[in-house]
Amino acid sequence: MVSKYKSEIAVVSIILSLIAVIVWQFNSYCSLKDERNLYMSNTHALTIGMEQLRKDSTSQAVQIQSLTLTVDEYRKCSENDLKTIEDLKIKLKNVKAVSKQVYKVEAPVTAPVTHETERVDTLYVPYQKVEMHNEYIAFDGVIRNDTLKATVNVPITITQVLHKVPKHKFLWWTWGCKGVKQAIVSDNPYVTIKYADYIELR
Repeated sequence: MVSKYKSEIAVVSIILSLIAVIVWQFNSYCSLKDERNLYMSNTHALTIGMEQLRKDSTSQAVQIQSLTLTVDEYRKCSENDLKTIEDLKIKLKNVKAVSKQVYKVEAPVTAPVTHETERVDTLYVPYQKVEMHNEYIAFDGVIRNDTLKATVNVPITITQVLHKVPKHKFLWWTWGCKGVKQAIVSDNPYVTIKYADYIELR
C-alpha cells in the first residue's frame, strides 16, 4: 500500500514538473516572440524613416513610426536628450515617451523700400522702411546709416497625432497593435520639418 502511494506521489510530482516546464517554456516563447516583434518594429521604423505627407498646399505633414527602447538603451543612444531631461529635473524612470522634431524656417522676403522721416530733437532725419505682412510671416525693418534692423515673426502651429497601427486587417475589421505612428502637421509653408522621432520607454 505504501509503495502504491509512493508511486502515485512520484507520478503526480512528475506531472507537476512537466506542467511547470511547459508553462516556463511557453512564457519563454512568448517573451522571445515579443522581443522579436519589438526588434522587427524598431528595424522597420529605422528603415522607413520619416514619411512625407501633405495636408494641402500651405502645410507640411510627416509621419514616423515609434521606437520602443529600454531605459538603458535610451541612455546609450540619446545623451543630449538625456541631459535635457535631467535639466528639467525629471527622473528618467518616470518618463513614458520622448518626442523630438527639428524645424527649419526659410521665408523669402520681397518688400518695397519706402522713404520716411522722423523728428529727432529739432531735425527731421530720413530713414527707409521695409515691411512685409501676410498670414504666414510678419517682417518689419528699418534702414538707418546703411544698417538694417528688423524683426521677423513666423507664427506656426504644430499638430501631433499618435495613432495605433493595427497588426491584423480583414476587410474593414482591424485588431491588434504592431506599433504606434506619430503624424506631425505644420500649418506654415515656410516651416520645414527636417527630422522627427518618437521613442517609448519600457
